[in-house]
Amino acid sequence: MKTLSALIIAALLLASCSDSGDVFEFTFSTDECPGDRIPTSHVVAVDLATGEPNWSQRIPYSADSSPRVELVGDRLVFAFSTAEPSGEPDDPIFGGAAALSTAGEPLWQETLGMVDGFGVVDEVVVMSVIPDVGRRTEMGIAVADGTSVWRHPADSWDSPLLMGPIALFEGGNGVRARQASTGDEMWFYGSDGISTWGSLTLDGRAVVPVVELAKYIDVDLDTGEAIEIDTASGGGAVRVIALTPHVVVGHEEWWATDDRGKKIAVAGLFGYDRDTWQEVWHRDVANAWGVVWAGGLIVKPGRNIRVFNIETGAEVAKIPAGHRDRFEFATSRRNDILIGYDGIVASYANRELSEMLIGSATEGAWEIDENRTLVASTRLDGTHQVAMMNAELTAGLWSAKLDMPADHVVLGEDAAYVVMSDASCTSF
Repeated sequence: MKTLSALIIAALLLASCSDSGDVFEFTFSTDECPGDRIPTSHVVAVDLATGEPNWSQRIPYSADSSPRVELVGDRLVFAFSTAEPSGEPDDPIFGGAAALSTAGEPLWQETLGMVDGFGVVDEVVVMSVIPDVGRRTEMGIAVADGTSVWRHPADSWDSPLLMGPIALFEGGNGVRARQASTGDEMWFYGSDGISTWGSLTLDGRAVVPVVELAKYIDVDLDTGEAIEIDTASGGGAVRVIALTPHVVVGHEEWWATDDRGKKIAVAGLFGYDRDTWQEVWHRDVANAWGVVWAGGLIVKPGRNIRVFNIETGAEVAKIPAGHRDRFEFATSRRNDILIGYDGIVASYANRELSEMLIGSATEGAWEIDENRTLVASTRLDGTHQVAMMNAELTAGLWSAKLDMPADHVVLGEDAAYVVMSDASCTSF
Protein backbone atom coordinates (compact mmCIF):
# COMPACT_ATOMS: atom_id res chain seq x y z
CA MET A 1 0.00 0.00 0.00
CA LYS A 2 1.40 3.34 -0.93
CA THR A 3 1.63 6.21 1.48
CA LEU A 4 -0.64 9.24 1.42
CA SER A 5 2.11 11.33 -0.14
CA ALA A 6 2.40 8.80 -2.94
CA LEU A 7 -1.35 9.07 -3.51
CA ILE A 8 -1.10 12.84 -3.74
CA ILE A 9 1.72 12.52 -6.27
CA ALA A 10 -0.38 10.08 -8.29
CA ALA A 11 -3.31 12.48 -8.22
CA LEU A 12 -1.08 15.28 -9.46
CA LEU A 13 0.10 13.10 -12.31
CA LEU A 14 -3.46 12.58 -13.48
CA ALA A 15 -4.33 16.23 -12.96
CA SER A 16 -1.35 17.15 -15.09
CA CYS A 17 -2.61 14.90 -17.86
CA SER A 18 -6.14 16.26 -17.59
CA ASP A 19 -5.27 19.93 -17.35
CA SER A 20 -2.33 20.30 -19.72
CA GLY A 21 -2.52 17.27 -22.01
CA ASP A 22 -5.12 16.22 -24.56
CA VAL A 23 -8.50 17.08 -23.03
CA PHE A 24 -11.84 17.05 -24.86
CA GLU A 25 -15.21 18.10 -23.42
CA PHE A 26 -18.66 16.71 -24.25
CA THR A 27 -21.71 18.87 -23.57
CA PHE A 28 -25.38 18.27 -24.27
CA SER A 29 -28.35 20.59 -24.34
CA THR A 30 -31.38 19.28 -22.48
CA ASP A 31 -33.62 22.20 -23.44
CA GLU A 32 -35.12 20.44 -26.44
CA CYS A 33 -35.66 16.70 -26.63
CA PRO A 34 -37.73 15.36 -29.54
CA GLY A 35 -40.66 12.99 -29.23
CA ASP A 36 -42.55 11.67 -26.22
CA ARG A 37 -41.31 12.83 -22.84
CA ILE A 38 -39.21 10.11 -21.15
CA PRO A 39 -35.81 10.12 -19.43
CA THR A 40 -32.84 9.89 -21.76
CA SER A 41 -29.20 8.86 -21.82
CA HIS A 42 -26.38 9.60 -24.19
CA VAL A 43 -23.84 7.47 -25.98
CA VAL A 44 -20.50 9.08 -26.84
CA ALA A 45 -17.90 7.38 -29.05
CA VAL A 46 -14.35 8.21 -27.90
CA ASP A 47 -11.31 7.46 -30.06
CA LEU A 48 -9.11 5.04 -28.10
CA ALA A 49 -5.89 6.42 -29.56
CA THR A 50 -6.46 10.13 -28.92
CA GLY A 51 -9.51 10.60 -26.66
CA GLU A 52 -11.21 12.74 -29.30
CA PRO A 53 -15.01 12.48 -29.60
CA ASN A 54 -16.16 10.77 -32.79
CA TRP A 55 -19.90 11.33 -32.28
CA SER A 56 -22.63 11.57 -29.63
CA GLN A 57 -26.22 10.34 -29.73
CA ARG A 58 -29.24 10.59 -27.46
CA ILE A 59 -30.87 7.26 -26.51
CA PRO A 60 -33.72 6.22 -24.18
CA TYR A 61 -32.70 6.02 -20.54
CA SER A 62 -32.62 2.78 -18.54
CA ALA A 63 -33.69 3.06 -14.89
CA ASP A 64 -31.84 -0.19 -14.23
CA SER A 65 -28.66 0.29 -12.24
CA SER A 66 -26.70 -1.87 -14.70
CA PRO A 67 -27.18 -0.47 -18.21
CA ARG A 68 -27.34 -3.15 -20.86
CA VAL A 69 -25.37 -2.42 -24.01
CA GLU A 70 -23.64 -4.85 -26.36
CA LEU A 71 -21.46 -4.33 -29.42
CA VAL A 72 -22.51 -6.75 -32.17
CA GLY A 73 -20.39 -6.36 -35.29
CA ASP A 74 -20.96 -2.80 -36.51
CA ARG A 75 -23.98 -2.20 -34.24
CA LEU A 76 -24.56 -1.11 -30.64
CA VAL A 77 -27.62 -2.92 -29.27
CA PHE A 78 -29.09 -1.67 -26.00
CA ALA A 79 -32.11 -2.23 -23.78
CA PHE A 80 -33.97 0.50 -21.90
CA SER A 81 -36.67 0.74 -19.23
CA THR A 82 -37.92 4.00 -17.77
CA ALA A 83 -38.91 2.65 -14.35
CA GLU A 84 -39.82 -0.38 -12.31
CA PRO A 85 -43.58 -1.09 -12.52
CA SER A 86 -45.58 -0.05 -9.46
CA GLY A 87 -47.94 -3.02 -9.71
CA GLU A 88 -50.96 -0.84 -10.41
CA PRO A 89 -53.04 -2.10 -13.37
CA ASP A 90 -52.95 1.26 -15.17
CA ASP A 91 -49.27 1.92 -14.51
CA PRO A 92 -47.55 2.30 -17.91
CA ILE A 93 -44.37 0.33 -18.54
CA PHE A 94 -42.16 1.86 -21.18
CA GLY A 95 -39.08 0.08 -22.40
CA GLY A 96 -37.66 -1.97 -25.20
CA ALA A 97 -34.57 -2.31 -27.33
CA ALA A 98 -32.82 -0.25 -29.99
CA ALA A 99 -29.68 -0.18 -32.08
CA LEU A 100 -27.16 2.37 -33.33
CA SER A 101 -24.46 1.88 -35.92
CA THR A 102 -20.87 2.31 -34.75
CA ALA A 103 -21.01 5.58 -36.70
CA GLY A 104 -23.78 6.85 -34.39
CA GLU A 105 -26.71 6.43 -36.80
CA PRO A 106 -30.04 5.26 -35.30
CA LEU A 107 -31.00 1.96 -36.95
CA TRP A 108 -34.14 0.75 -35.20
CA GLN A 109 -36.15 0.97 -31.98
CA GLU A 110 -38.80 -1.42 -30.63
CA THR A 111 -41.12 -0.66 -27.69
CA LEU A 112 -41.59 -3.99 -25.91
CA GLY A 113 -41.98 -3.34 -22.17
CA MET A 114 -39.52 -3.39 -19.30
CA VAL A 115 -36.48 -5.45 -20.27
CA ASP A 116 -35.11 -7.49 -17.36
CA GLY A 117 -32.07 -8.59 -19.31
CA PHE A 118 -30.75 -9.56 -22.71
CA GLY A 119 -27.93 -11.14 -24.67
CA VAL A 120 -27.10 -11.71 -28.32
CA VAL A 121 -26.64 -15.08 -30.07
CA ASP A 122 -26.54 -15.77 -33.83
CA GLU A 123 -27.87 -12.31 -34.75
CA VAL A 124 -30.81 -12.68 -32.33
CA VAL A 125 -31.32 -10.44 -29.27
CA VAL A 126 -32.63 -12.80 -26.55
CA MET A 127 -34.60 -11.05 -23.79
CA SER A 128 -36.75 -11.42 -20.71
CA VAL A 129 -39.46 -8.73 -20.88
CA ILE A 130 -42.39 -7.44 -18.81
CA PRO A 131 -44.80 -6.15 -21.49
CA ASP A 132 -47.35 -5.06 -18.86
CA VAL A 133 -48.14 -5.58 -15.19
CA GLY A 134 -48.59 -9.25 -14.31
CA ARG A 135 -47.10 -10.69 -17.49
CA ARG A 136 -43.60 -11.81 -18.47
CA THR A 137 -42.32 -12.84 -21.86
CA GLU A 138 -39.20 -14.58 -23.15
CA MET A 139 -38.47 -13.44 -26.66
CA GLY A 140 -35.95 -12.99 -29.44
CA ILE A 141 -35.72 -10.13 -31.95
CA ALA A 142 -33.43 -9.68 -34.96
CA VAL A 143 -30.22 -7.69 -34.52
CA ALA A 144 -30.58 -6.44 -38.10
CA ASP A 145 -33.93 -4.64 -37.78
CA GLY A 146 -35.56 -5.37 -34.40
CA THR A 147 -38.35 -7.52 -35.84
CA SER A 148 -39.76 -10.35 -33.73
CA VAL A 149 -38.17 -13.78 -34.25
CA TRP A 150 -39.91 -15.70 -31.48
CA ARG A 151 -41.94 -15.05 -28.31
CA HIS A 152 -43.23 -17.20 -25.42
CA PRO A 153 -45.07 -16.37 -22.18
CA ALA A 154 -42.92 -17.26 -19.18
CA ASP A 155 -42.06 -16.51 -15.55
CA SER A 156 -38.32 -15.85 -15.90
CA TRP A 157 -37.10 -12.84 -13.96
CA ASP A 158 -33.49 -12.24 -14.86
CA SER A 159 -31.10 -11.87 -17.77
CA PRO A 160 -30.87 -14.99 -19.94
CA LEU A 161 -27.60 -16.89 -19.61
CA LEU A 162 -26.13 -17.63 -23.02
CA MET A 163 -23.92 -20.64 -23.74
CA GLY A 164 -23.27 -21.11 -27.45
CA PRO A 165 -26.65 -21.48 -29.16
CA ILE A 166 -28.51 -22.10 -25.87
CA ALA A 167 -30.34 -19.49 -23.77
CA LEU A 168 -30.97 -20.33 -20.12
CA PHE A 169 -33.83 -18.55 -18.33
CA GLU A 170 -34.06 -18.59 -14.52
CA GLY A 171 -37.36 -17.99 -12.79
CA GLY A 172 -39.88 -18.42 -10.02
CA ASN A 173 -40.31 -22.18 -10.41
CA GLY A 174 -37.11 -23.40 -12.04
CA VAL A 175 -34.78 -23.01 -14.99
CA ARG A 176 -35.59 -23.43 -18.70
CA ALA A 177 -33.30 -23.91 -21.71
CA ARG A 178 -34.25 -22.68 -25.19
CA GLN A 179 -32.63 -22.65 -28.59
CA ALA A 180 -31.62 -18.99 -28.79
CA SER A 181 -32.23 -18.66 -32.54
CA THR A 182 -35.72 -20.23 -32.59
CA GLY A 183 -37.02 -20.07 -29.00
CA ASP A 184 -37.78 -23.81 -29.01
CA GLU A 185 -37.78 -25.26 -25.49
CA MET A 186 -35.07 -27.90 -24.95
CA TRP A 187 -35.72 -28.81 -21.32
CA PHE A 188 -37.06 -27.52 -17.99
CA TYR A 189 -35.93 -28.27 -14.45
CA GLY A 190 -38.01 -27.16 -11.46
CA SER A 191 -41.21 -27.40 -9.48
CA ASP A 192 -43.64 -25.19 -7.59
CA GLY A 193 -42.20 -23.44 -4.55
CA ILE A 194 -38.58 -23.14 -5.70
CA SER A 195 -36.73 -20.29 -7.33
CA THR A 196 -33.47 -20.12 -9.25
CA TRP A 197 -31.14 -17.16 -9.58
CA GLY A 198 -27.38 -16.62 -9.87
CA SER A 199 -26.44 -19.55 -12.14
CA LEU A 200 -23.25 -19.79 -14.21
CA THR A 201 -22.44 -21.84 -17.32
CA LEU A 202 -19.20 -23.38 -18.60
CA ASP A 203 -18.19 -26.12 -21.05
CA GLY A 204 -21.72 -27.22 -21.86
CA ARG A 205 -22.95 -27.39 -18.27
CA ALA A 206 -24.75 -25.03 -15.90
CA VAL A 207 -24.57 -24.87 -12.10
CA VAL A 208 -27.91 -23.66 -10.72
CA PRO A 209 -28.35 -22.72 -7.02
CA VAL A 210 -31.71 -23.48 -5.40
CA VAL A 211 -32.17 -21.73 -2.05
CA GLU A 212 -35.28 -23.62 -0.94
CA LEU A 213 -33.71 -27.06 -1.49
CA ALA A 214 -30.26 -26.18 -0.10
CA LYS A 215 -28.81 -27.69 -3.26
CA TYR A 216 -26.84 -26.95 -6.39
CA ILE A 217 -28.10 -28.44 -9.64
CA ASP A 218 -25.33 -29.44 -12.06
CA VAL A 219 -27.11 -29.77 -15.40
CA ASP A 220 -26.11 -30.74 -18.95
CA LEU A 221 -27.18 -27.88 -21.22
CA ASP A 222 -27.91 -30.10 -24.22
CA THR A 223 -29.98 -32.79 -22.52
CA GLY A 224 -31.18 -31.30 -19.23
CA GLU A 225 -29.78 -34.30 -17.35
CA ALA A 226 -29.20 -33.00 -13.82
CA ILE A 227 -27.26 -33.97 -10.71
CA GLU A 228 -28.38 -32.60 -7.33
CA ILE A 229 -25.66 -31.70 -4.80
CA ASP A 230 -26.36 -30.78 -1.18
CA THR A 231 -24.70 -27.61 0.07
CA ALA A 232 -21.77 -28.17 2.44
CA SER A 233 -23.25 -25.70 4.93
CA GLY A 234 -26.71 -27.24 4.91
CA GLY A 235 -28.01 -23.76 4.16
CA GLY A 236 -29.41 -22.16 1.06
CA ALA A 237 -27.33 -21.97 -2.10
CA VAL A 238 -27.88 -18.29 -2.84
CA ARG A 239 -25.79 -17.92 -6.00
CA VAL A 240 -22.79 -19.25 -7.89
CA ILE A 241 -19.98 -16.69 -7.69
CA ALA A 242 -17.37 -18.42 -9.86
CA LEU A 243 -17.18 -21.43 -12.16
CA THR A 244 -13.90 -22.71 -13.65
CA PRO A 245 -12.84 -26.10 -15.09
CA HIS A 246 -11.52 -27.00 -11.63
CA VAL A 247 -13.66 -25.29 -8.99
CA VAL A 248 -17.17 -24.00 -8.23
CA VAL A 249 -17.47 -21.17 -5.71
CA GLY A 250 -20.86 -20.68 -4.11
CA HIS A 251 -22.40 -18.11 -1.78
CA GLU A 252 -24.40 -19.88 0.96
CA GLU A 253 -26.45 -18.61 3.90
CA TRP A 254 -27.78 -20.42 6.97
CA TRP A 255 -28.95 -19.86 10.55
CA ALA A 256 -26.68 -20.37 13.56
CA THR A 257 -26.90 -19.76 17.31
CA ASP A 258 -24.55 -17.30 18.99
CA ASP A 259 -23.09 -17.52 22.52
CA ARG A 260 -26.23 -15.98 23.99
CA GLY A 261 -28.51 -18.51 22.32
CA LYS A 262 -29.76 -16.01 19.77
CA LYS A 263 -30.37 -17.07 16.17
CA ILE A 264 -28.21 -15.20 13.68
CA ALA A 265 -27.85 -15.29 9.90
CA VAL A 266 -24.45 -16.56 8.74
CA ALA A 267 -22.90 -16.41 5.28
CA GLY A 268 -19.99 -18.23 3.72
CA LEU A 269 -18.01 -18.77 0.54
CA PHE A 270 -17.56 -22.44 -0.38
CA GLY A 271 -15.19 -23.86 -2.98
CA TYR A 272 -16.07 -27.28 -4.48
CA ASP A 273 -14.05 -29.55 -6.75
CA ARG A 274 -15.69 -29.22 -10.18
CA ASP A 275 -15.64 -32.98 -10.93
CA THR A 276 -16.36 -34.60 -7.56
CA TRP A 277 -18.24 -31.79 -5.78
CA GLN A 278 -16.17 -32.40 -2.67
CA GLU A 279 -15.68 -29.30 -0.50
CA VAL A 280 -12.17 -27.91 -1.08
CA TRP A 281 -12.32 -24.78 1.07
CA HIS A 282 -14.69 -22.41 2.77
CA ARG A 283 -14.55 -18.95 4.30
CA ASP A 284 -17.07 -17.62 6.80
CA VAL A 285 -17.87 -13.99 6.00
CA ALA A 286 -20.23 -11.53 7.62
CA ASN A 287 -21.86 -10.80 4.28
CA ALA A 288 -21.18 -12.36 0.88
CA TRP A 289 -23.18 -9.86 -1.17
CA GLY A 290 -21.03 -7.78 -3.46
CA VAL A 291 -18.39 -10.50 -3.77
CA VAL A 292 -17.04 -10.67 -7.32
CA TRP A 293 -14.90 -13.01 -9.40
CA ALA A 294 -11.90 -11.52 -11.22
CA GLY A 295 -9.59 -13.95 -12.99
CA GLY A 296 -8.16 -16.42 -10.48
CA LEU A 297 -9.27 -14.36 -7.50
CA ILE A 298 -12.41 -13.74 -5.44
CA VAL A 299 -12.75 -10.15 -4.16
CA LYS A 300 -14.93 -9.29 -1.17
CA PRO A 301 -15.72 -5.61 -0.49
CA GLY A 302 -15.83 -4.00 2.93
CA ARG A 303 -13.77 -1.78 5.20
CA ASN A 304 -11.12 -4.42 4.64
CA ILE A 305 -11.29 -5.57 1.02
CA ARG A 306 -10.29 -9.24 1.08
CA VAL A 307 -8.81 -11.11 -1.87
CA PHE A 308 -8.93 -14.94 -1.98
CA ASN A 309 -7.31 -17.46 -4.31
CA ILE A 310 -10.13 -19.14 -6.21
CA GLU A 311 -8.56 -22.62 -6.21
CA THR A 312 -7.49 -22.85 -2.56
CA GLY A 313 -9.47 -20.18 -0.72
CA ALA A 314 -6.21 -18.77 0.70
CA GLU A 315 -6.40 -15.08 1.57
CA VAL A 316 -3.74 -13.44 -0.60
CA ALA A 317 -4.44 -9.80 0.28
CA LYS A 318 -6.33 -7.70 2.80
CA ILE A 319 -6.70 -4.09 1.72
CA PRO A 320 -7.51 -1.65 4.57
CA ALA A 321 -10.06 0.59 2.87
CA GLY A 322 -10.63 2.63 6.05
CA HIS A 323 -13.53 5.02 5.51
CA ARG A 324 -13.35 4.27 1.79
CA ASP A 325 -15.73 1.31 1.95
CA ARG A 326 -17.60 2.03 -1.27
CA PHE A 327 -16.77 -0.84 -3.63
CA GLU A 328 -17.34 -0.17 -7.32
CA PHE A 329 -15.77 -2.97 -9.31
CA ALA A 330 -13.09 -5.60 -9.74
CA THR A 331 -11.89 -6.53 -13.21
CA SER A 332 -9.21 -8.82 -14.64
CA ARG A 333 -6.02 -7.78 -16.39
CA ARG A 334 -3.07 -9.89 -17.53
CA ASN A 335 -1.90 -11.64 -14.33
CA ASP A 336 -3.50 -8.81 -12.36
CA ILE A 337 -6.80 -7.38 -11.21
CA LEU A 338 -7.97 -3.81 -10.76
CA ILE A 339 -10.16 -3.00 -7.75
CA GLY A 340 -12.14 0.24 -7.61
CA TYR A 341 -13.32 1.56 -4.26
CA ASP A 342 -14.36 5.11 -3.39
CA GLY A 343 -11.90 6.99 -5.56
CA ILE A 344 -9.10 4.45 -5.58
CA VAL A 345 -8.12 2.12 -8.39
CA ALA A 346 -5.92 -0.50 -6.76
CA SER A 347 -3.74 -2.76 -8.90
CA TYR A 348 -3.06 -6.14 -7.36
CA ALA A 349 -0.02 -7.91 -8.88
CA ASN A 350 2.53 -10.32 -7.46
CA ARG A 351 0.72 -10.14 -4.10
CA GLU A 352 1.50 -6.46 -3.77
CA LEU A 353 -0.89 -3.56 -4.03
CA SER A 354 -0.40 -0.17 -5.62
CA GLU A 355 -2.95 2.62 -5.73
CA MET A 356 -3.91 5.42 -8.07
CA LEU A 357 -6.09 8.23 -6.75
CA ILE A 358 -8.24 9.30 -9.67
CA GLY A 359 -11.43 10.74 -8.20
CA SER A 360 -14.17 10.49 -5.62
CA ALA A 361 -15.94 7.62 -7.41
CA THR A 362 -14.85 5.09 -9.98
CA GLU A 363 -17.27 3.53 -12.46
CA GLY A 364 -14.94 0.97 -14.00
CA ALA A 365 -11.62 0.14 -15.64
CA TRP A 366 -10.85 -1.81 -18.81
CA GLU A 367 -7.56 -3.16 -20.08
CA ILE A 368 -6.99 -2.03 -23.68
CA ASP A 369 -3.65 -3.76 -24.15
CA GLU A 370 -0.55 -4.52 -22.07
CA ASN A 371 0.38 -0.81 -22.00
CA ARG A 372 -2.97 0.97 -21.59
CA THR A 373 -5.95 0.87 -19.21
CA LEU A 374 -9.12 2.95 -19.64
CA VAL A 375 -10.67 4.30 -16.42
CA ALA A 376 -14.05 6.03 -16.00
CA SER A 377 -14.38 8.12 -12.85
CA THR A 378 -15.68 11.21 -11.08
CA ARG A 379 -12.79 13.41 -9.92
CA LEU A 380 -12.47 15.08 -6.54
CA ASP A 381 -13.54 18.43 -8.03
CA GLY A 382 -16.84 16.89 -9.14
CA THR A 383 -16.04 16.62 -12.85
CA HIS A 384 -16.53 13.39 -14.74
CA GLN A 385 -14.13 11.78 -17.17
CA VAL A 386 -12.79 8.80 -19.02
CA ALA A 387 -9.00 8.65 -18.93
CA MET A 388 -6.42 6.46 -20.63
CA MET A 389 -3.75 5.44 -18.13
CA ASN A 390 -0.46 3.63 -18.51
CA ALA A 391 -0.28 0.02 -17.33
CA GLU A 392 1.07 1.01 -13.90
CA LEU A 393 -1.73 3.57 -13.38
CA THR A 394 0.89 6.20 -12.57
CA ALA A 395 0.43 8.52 -15.56
CA GLY A 396 -2.35 9.60 -17.87
CA LEU A 397 -2.06 9.43 -21.66
CA TRP A 398 -5.23 11.43 -22.36
CA SER A 399 -8.53 12.25 -20.68
CA ALA A 400 -11.98 13.23 -21.91
CA LYS A 401 -14.23 15.30 -19.66
CA LEU A 402 -17.89 14.31 -19.49
CA ASP A 403 -20.99 16.23 -18.42
CA MET A 404 -22.32 13.22 -16.52
CA PRO A 405 -20.95 10.08 -14.85
CA ALA A 406 -20.29 7.13 -17.13
CA ASP A 407 -22.88 4.42 -16.43
CA HIS A 408 -21.35 1.91 -18.79
CA VAL A 409 -18.49 1.57 -21.27
CA VAL A 410 -18.40 -0.78 -24.26
CA LEU A 411 -15.06 -1.32 -25.97
CA GLY A 412 -14.75 -1.55 -29.74
CA GLU A 413 -11.66 -2.09 -31.85
CA ASP A 414 -10.89 1.62 -32.22
CA ALA A 415 -13.37 3.37 -29.91
CA ALA A 416 -14.92 3.28 -26.47
CA TYR A 417 -18.69 3.83 -26.38
CA VAL A 418 -19.58 5.64 -23.14
CA VAL A 419 -23.19 5.55 -21.89
CA MET A 420 -24.25 8.40 -19.59
CA SER A 421 -27.63 9.04 -17.94
CA ASP A 422 -29.06 12.54 -17.99
CA ALA A 423 -31.65 12.87 -15.22
CA SER A 424 -32.43 16.49 -16.13
CA CYS A 425 -33.81 15.57 -19.52
CA THR A 426 -37.23 13.93 -19.52
CA SER A 427 -37.98 13.81 -23.23
CA PHE A 428 -36.97 11.65 -26.13
